[in-house]
Amino acid sequence: MKIKSDLFYLLEAESDKFAFDDEESAVDKIQEMAEKGRPDFENVVLFKVDISGEEWSVNQIPWSKIATKLFEG
Repeated sequence: MKIKSDLFYLLEAESDKFAFDDEESAVDKIQEMAEKGRPDFENVVLFKVDISGEEWSVNQIPWSKIATKLFEG
């Protein structure tokens, strides 16, 4: 796995973990999993990871933002 920039998105869905270069791709993966009838969405978390600078930051993307993008898509 190669990260293209200092900012990426980490999707944890049950026991699976996926890395994406942009938020849209991560949300698309959530949509794809939903269409297949999985996963248990109580166990899905999307993080924005910024590795620029000395201290990395990891922030969870709120479900309200994810839901908005899912309805738009």
